[in-house]
Amino acid sequence: MSASFAQFVVMQSQNILFALGRLAGPEGATEPHFDVARALIDQLEMIQHKTRGNLSPDETKLLENALSNMRLAFVETVNLSAAPTSSSPESQADKPPSPNAGTDEEEKTGDGDEDGGERKRFSKSYG
Repeated sequence: MSASFAQFVVMQSQNILFALGRLAGPEGATEPHFDVARALIDQLEMIQHKTRGNLSPDETKLLENALSNMRLAFVETVNLSAAPTSSSPESQADKPPSPNAGTDEEEKTGDGDEDGGERKRFSKSYG
């Protein structure tokens, strides 16, 4: 029974890593699916809660370590996907804003002419 429990925990951990895009499938690496990974981590947490007091010390330690590692992998993957990519020099995050670029939130006014006259910029803030 202990070997089956250990196999279950390891398989769930692999499923979480696959959902995070950290393990390649038959078609190669995939995009992370955070909702799926979070649901699988929640399932492991539920197993931990429901089996509390009924596991051997080794099983308890295996489950605690698996949960700790999967939570860390989740946070690292979220942080990596949220970080701007510097591999593309043309990415928007790396480009300085164009001095003449306007957004929907900016309102340009002024009496400057089309030949480079001075314009005042006012921006709206939505706090």
